[in-house]
Amino acid sequence: MFYTTNLFLRTHDLAILVDSLPNEVEMPEKFKKTCAELTVFAVETRYPTELGIEEYRMDATINDTARVYEWLTDYVERILDQNEEEFTPISK
Repeated sequence: MFYTTNLFLRTHDLAILVDSLPNEVEMPEKFKKTCAELTVFAVETRYPTELGIEEYRMDATINDTARVYEWLTDYVERILDQNEEEFTPISK
């Protein structure tokens, strides 16, 4: 179990957000790379302009995003399960 007092940075750059994660979060390198590649989409949806990305790359990006999401969801669920096992409720 870990706690952090660090606040996340206000940025759309996913690589910066990944780099700011606590050391205890061991994100696979392939997902760090994927997050860096996804930054253009995060920025683009916030500040729309012409993307200029071909459809096949868009499909690959959607699949990459799904894999990162699945890993992250599983990771968070494991942390919550660990915390629940260690949690002792206070009786009223």
